[in-house]
Amino acid sequence: MAPRANPPINNCKLTLGSAVKLPKARSMAPLRTTGCCRSTEGDGSFRWPKPTNFDGSRPGASEARDREANEMTSATDGLSERIARMEAREEIRDLVVRYGMAVDDRDIDAVAALFTEDAVFRHGDGAVVNEGRSAIVDFYTDRLSSFGATYHYPNSHLVELDANRAGHASGIVNAHAELGIEGRTFVTGLRYFDQYRHDSGEWRFAERSVAMVYYMDMAELVDGGLTEADRKRYFGQISSAELPESLDTWKKFFAELS
Repeated sequence: MAPRANPPINNCKLTLGSAVKLPKARSMAPLRTTGCCRSTEGDGSFRWPKPTNFDGSRPGASEARDREANEMTSATDGLSERIARMEAREEIRDLVVRYGMAVDDRDIDAVAALFTEDAVFRHGDGAVVNEGRSAIVDFYTDRLSSFGATYHYPNSHLVELDANRAGHASGIVNAHAELGIEGRTFVTGLRYFDQYRHDSGEWRFAERSVAMVYYMDMAELVDGGLTEADRKRYFGQISSAELPESLDTWKKFFAELS
């Protein structure tokens, strides 16, 4: 009895004693997986996945995160430093405002608290030099006892923080003061040259020097007072002002005109 032919399988005929020919395997699309391997390509090769850490991140990601964290820390530190400088400037400006108010209010205790224990207060012409908080308090007590109402006000304030010494700064204050003295009203334009120090949690004056642009009776000031060189006039005592004639820029300006 002749052998019966098998039905076609996948378009192939299978007979006894004949070789089996299977159709060529179709390539499968690569699977998106983090397993040990991926499906074969059409050429039968394996595509190994990129190595991963246990948390699924790529090697080097932790270093990148550390770098980003360091950059963020550096930026935060820089911002903190800028804020600290801004706060220091505002506290120093407040110090100058409190000075004028304490003097005008005759609050001698407040005046004392504005200066360091070893502070120096002087006039630019050398007529007044007071060293130490106690001497400064005595000076103000004596000086203000002969004045009527006074009004000190800073017009502008330049502050420079010391980059090499923490807690130290310098400043220049352009100011005016109106003074009631023996029935007359005097007005003065002045410039303070200050040294500040952060002392016991507060910014204080470590040194304060006063240079006059003018000091005279208000009536004299209105009557051409600023046109004269002798702009310090106090009850018959007349002398030259410290500023601006002593400045190098002033001298250079007029020297180049001649």
